[in-house]
Amino acid sequence: MSMRERTTDHIAYGSVEMLLEHAAECLHSAARKADLAVACADSSDRPGLNYHARQGAAYFEQALGFLQMLNEAVDAAKAERLLA
Repeated sequence: MSMRERTTDHIAYGSVEMLLEHAAECLHSAARKADLAVACADSSDRPGLNYHARQGAAYFEQALGFLQMLNEAVDAAKAERLLA
């Protein structure tokens, strides 16, 4: 299996809008997985609970990464404006 080539020349790459969109997408997925984990807990489905809770945590962790990149991008833009 080959890795997909990362495209960094797209106009939206690294933009605040792109980072916000991806963070929101991850948070929506985390919420969906949390709902599924609750449903599994209610029905005493321990394997399903473990799976969906871990998947939700992974989505949430990914969202935090996007938020960190967003904060860095905003800080860099502020610093650039101060130097200009």
